[in-house]
Amino acid sequence: MKANHIRPYDTGAMHTPLPSIPDWGRIDTVLLDMDGTILDLKFDNTFWGEIVPAGFAAARGLELDAAKAQLSPVFAAKQGTLDWYCIEYWSRELDLNLESS
Repeated sequence: MKANHIRPYDTGAMHTPLPSIPDWGRIDTVLLDMDGTILDLKFDNTFWGEIVPAGFAAARGLELDAAKAQLSPVFAAKQGTLDWYCIEYWSRELDLNLESS
């Protein structure tokens, strides 16, 4: 009796069309981000790592290190979610006006 051999990723029956070539004559702008080229990570790190914890500490009468320790797991729980990028969410969540920070 002959054993059937199944290739786990047999794509022989699948056909993936090639992507179309863009019409560069109609494209005005192309943006590429290379980790800090468009998005300034130094600003993000300063804002979330220093400015927000300082405001949080001042509003609650905490030392800066205590505020950072309290905020670290809160921030970590939201990284990678839409809320992580939402100033309004964090303003509500932390009871701080982050738009004027």
